[in-house]
Amino acid sequence: MKRKDLVYRLLAHFPEMRKRDLEALVEAFFEEMARALAENKRIEIRGFGRFEVHYGKERIFVNPQNKETYYLPGNKRLVFKVGKDLYERVNSPPKAVLDLGTQTFRLALGKLENGRLRVIERRRVNVRLGEGLESGKITPEAMKRGLKALEEFRSHLLDLEVSEVKAVGTAVFREATNIQEFLERSQDLGFEIELISPEKEAELTLRGVAAGLDLNEPFFLADVGGGSTEISLVKEGRKIWSTSLSLGAVRLKEEFIKAYPLTREEYRRLRTHIAHILSGLDIPQESGLLVGCGGSASLMASLDLRLTTYLPERLHGHRIPLSRIEDLAEHLWGLTLARIKRLRGMEPGREDIALPGLLVFQELSRKLGVTELIVSEWGLLEGLLLSF
Repeated sequence: MKRKDLVYRLLAHFPEMRKRDLEALVEAFFEEMARALAENKRIEIRGFGRFEVHYGKERIFVNPQNKETYYLPGNKRLVFKVGKDLYERVNSPPKAVLDLGTQTFRLALGKLENGRLRVIERRRVNVRLGEGLESGKITPEAMKRGLKALEEFRSHLLDLEVSEVKAVGTAVFREATNIQEFLERSQDLGFEIELISPEKEAELTLRGVAAGLDLNEPFFLADVGGGSTEISLVKEGRKIWSTSLSLGAVRLKEEFIKAYPLTREEYRRLRTHIAHILSGLDIPQESGLLVGCGGSASLMASLDLRLTTYLPERLHGHRIPLSRIEDLAEHLWGLTLARIKRLRGMEPGREDIALPGLLVFQELSRKLGVTELIVSEWGLLEGLLLSF
């Protein structure tokens, strides 16, 4: 981690502070450390470790030419002694999980500490595995992108010496007629991919969301993916109703969006289709919150916050009013793809499917009668980590 990375992490935890103020604080912290060590003082950070200045032994040197003896003072050296908590964190191996979806392949590393899950690292690659799936098959180009992403994940896991890995495939894996070829080639890379049902996907996602958000009241959980949308009603920590719909951001884009900007009629047709599918749902009449998870929810929060760097800590728990979702959707449909790519908060590789994902959340919010959405960065991956 570089100094600028530390500043961005602090910004995620203290969004009310200005970036330049945090940069000044970080600079002052390191300057104070350097000053203290120059004065031979010990620095201790509880749970992390301590820094100390040590002196090497004095050495005697005899010049072979004049036979004179010289006494060389010991060199100063900085020593770091790791704290107990950090030692245990570093030396207990993490577990790895992969969520292989229609749009995105995601990797997370985590471990349980004192009964709580700590996520160490998240990685994501927009592979668009479901692109062109209207033929019923994963295209050669999409398969190549997916396998390349798995190769990169494998290399990273080998570098970290991670041995316990779980990988699951969702919507596109359930639908593609040639998925067996992808599974076999994934096996050659060392990944045994489990195809999970929509019900299992919703169950794992709920487990992750429940661990990441402290919600005591009933809530609807919506996971808008590339190929499908899973919706659940959760009450007292239990799922009491759920459904899966073929409303995925990639699927909607391929069916309704041929080019950007959209015409008013194309935009109306897309919204009408989503609203029509949702109108047929017999959703329990339960007042509650709406929690969104998955790539489309994260992207929506990133656009709302205008983030230039993906910071899950900043996105997690962010609340977006329905009026803001409507404003974002109205803004996006009239832009060219080039302009959408340049929007602050836009994730590369999702620019052409941002609008369909937004509209699913917009129309679902209207269907449920809620006025805001809470974003959860915890979901399927975290549920998988908790299932080890």
